[in-house]
Amino acid sequence: MIVKTNLRKFPFQEKPLYVTSAVHYNRITSEALLEAAARNSGINEATIYAGMKAVLNEFENFLLNGHSVQVPLLGSYRVSFRAKGVDSKEEAGANTIYRRRIIFSPSSRLQSKLKAMTIGSLAADILTTADDDKPSGGTEQPKTPVEDENNG
Repeated sequence: MIVKTNLRKFPFQEKPLYVTSAVHYNRITSEALLEAAARNSGINEATIYAGMKAVLNEFENFLLNGHSVQVPLLGSYRVSFRAKGVDSKEEAGANTIYRRRIIFSPSSRLQSKLKAMTIGSLAADILTTADDDKPSGGTEQPKTPVEDENNG
């Protein structure tokens, strides 16, 4: 994981502070994910797509019907609400909900991998950027785990 540092102004702070955060190069599309899975599994892309679509449909159905859904090796998802407090039980209900969220709880395996993850930078020190998400220096994109496994 590559990091960057930005100078940020926070409300109620006298001076700006430096904050380090992760660099995200891009979003991996579902097509790219399916291609990588097909390449690494020996299963054709159409079969993987059909299986993935079926799993995701069931995932959505279970989640939206009040179940916590565990995704093997990744973690579990559940729906949560934020609601206004009211004085009586009769006033409480769906009409008091003002925020709906999906909460992800990573598996212990994923948490362990996160703790063991190497954190570095593109230029041997932490990057400093203006208030954008583009790292300064270095142009090399990081290799995906698939590229690393195929080349090493």
